[in-house]
Amino acid sequence: MSQPSSPLWYSDNLAFWDERAPIHESSEFYGVDRWLAGEEHLRPFELEEMGSVDGKTLFHPQCHFGQDTLGWARHGAQVTGLDFSPNAVSQAQRLATRAGIEARFLCGDVYEAPTLCDGQQFDIVYTGLGALPWLHDLTKWAETMAQMCAAGGHLYLAEFHPIASVFDSPTPELPLRAHNSYFDHEWHDTAEDMTGTYADRDAATSNNDTHEHVWTLGEVVTSIITAGFELQFLHEHDYTLYQWSTALERTDRGYEFPPEAARIPMMYSLRAQKR
Repeated sequence: MSQPSSPLWYSDNLAFWDERAPIHESSEFYGVDRWLAGEEHLRPFELEEMGSVDGKTLFHPQCHFGQDTLGWARHGAQVTGLDFSPNAVSQAQRLATRAGIEARFLCGDVYEAPTLCDGQQFDIVYTGLGALPWLHDLTKWAETMAQMCAAGGHLYLAEFHPIASVFDSPTPELPLRAHNSYFDHEWHDTAEDMTGTYADRDAATSNNDTHEHVWTLGEVVTSIITAGFELQFLHEHDYTLYQWSTALERTDRGYEFPPEAARIPMMYSLRAQKR
């Protein structure tokens, strides 16, 4: 795997997320007020596949401003969230206070998690949607997750499906077109001309350079197995959470292609037990 072309890749990504954390927390997309009022924001398939978390310890790396972390706490888990963005961690701590939920949030690099958590291991390691593209070393990430997971514990991962990154949606008349290589092992150094974020397209932002990587499904599964986990299931889901194609229609699940259209997986989930 090649290294990112810019030596500033980490600081670029950090500035990107530090700026967007407060935008996301106040956005309609995340609906924090509705969540505080009791609305469930964890995805139905996550709740079903995870099963009961009551009384279990749960570690959530790359937790952003902690809404999903606190969502698991509502279901009885003893949660610890970790993120590299100081702004996101501060917001997570405030959100926990507003919700009256006991939780621990730490700030630091995901690869330093064992040290930041003082060697604590957890019953569940949970990684939510949109986390993996920001990793520069998938093998080291999987090894770190194995260090964080207690023997017999589980890694649960929900992520956007990498096959969707192959396509773009240039016009309503051409709603889906193969545009990128699935087997692209290079970092994507992106200097966005447009401001904003997926949660608020009209938000004014100044830190728009990002460095991302689309990991294939095979790379993800192999790294997890090699790190010492036994795969229990891998599920693919034919809907997503945002409208990346003009052909996607809003439904009660999120966004999906109409019934008459060809369908592709747009999210996936897996659970693996630490051997």
